[in-house]
Amino acid sequence: MKKHRVAHLGLGGRGKIYVKPYLDSDRFDLVGVCDLDRTKLDECASEHDLDSSIMFENLREMLEKTKPDLFSFVTTPTVRLPIVEEAVKADPKGIIFEKPPANTLAELRQIRSVCDAAGIKAVVCHQHKYAPQFQKIKDYLASGDIGTIYEINLACAIPRNITQMITHGLDVVLWLNGYSQPEWVAGHMNGAEDVEGVYPGAGYVVGRVKFKNGVYAFVESGADGAVYRNVGAKAEISVSVLGEKGSCFASMSGAWKIVDDTRGTIQGNEESILKTMHYDLQLPFNEEVAGWLAGGDEHTSCVKNAMLGQEILEGLYKSAETMKRISLPLPADDPGDRALRLKELIG
Repeated sequence: MKKHRVAHLGLGGRGKIYVKPYLDSDRFDLVGVCDLDRTKLDECASEHDLDSSIMFENLREMLEKTKPDLFSFVTTPTVRLPIVEEAVKADPKGIIFEKPPANTLAELRQIRSVCDAAGIKAVVCHQHKYAPQFQKIKDYLASGDIGTIYEINLACAIPRNITQMITHGLDVVLWLNGYSQPEWVAGHMNGAEDVEGVYPGAGYVVGRVKFKNGVYAFVESGADGAVYRNVGAKAEISVSVLGEKGSCFASMSGAWKIVDDTRGTIQGNEESILKTMHYDLQLPFNEEVAGWLAGGDEHTSCVKNAMLGQEILEGLYKSAETMKRISLPLPADDPGDRALRLKELIG
């Protein structure tokens, strides 16, 4: 099996966890690691027994020397587009970047446009859906035993930086619903205390979503969000699905339950995603990347699908701003920058 050459940028708290899943996979050959901090490079090389020749302090040098098939990077969302534009020059087949994919819809549209024009398969690292608890309810929905699906509900309780977590929650909702196009949203937001820094967001956002396939969703995220199972107040994503013949539930902390007219009640507990997301969930995410690069099915976390979640969140903000129901997708000239203007909007 042909291995894909991969180069990676960023060895911060999140970025450094990319290295081991690549090394432990038979689908990838890690040919370059880059960071501005020489100490981090030395620590990474020592921890993983990497040759110094693949450690770089300059992104352009790494890309020119390694010519990767896949380039991944972990930075704050304030510098996504410039790095994508630099990476495109090396002509990789694919690019992976972190969530949230951008701080504005205008920038995300530009990232997608740049990648599409270059024929690059762009993927956002939404890996939570690979957790066994979410896979359990996905398999149940695929069986058809639930009957017609009416509603999918998302509660994302996190006291700070909801922008980082709601993207995962919305991705799970969209995935469970087959990435159907959102048709409209109606929302409310409050709390401008979380607008500073590189992950701007309201303190709380809540709203209703209607999808083109007829399914409705209720979504909420922030400090006032419902907690169905406490995981130490760090973060929690809980998703429930209501159908004609049954219902199901799964949470980030590991709990899952299926209640079905035929099966009765089936439930269990898996590992918390907080324990698995940096390695166990990265492996199947990467495997799907490798399959897409090799000509297989489009990755479920492709930038096209990630934009749907970004549109929902931005639509909720716009609905709160205008006190109107908002049709999706938003107009192409809407900058989608409300998270950056929350102090102005909320006061």
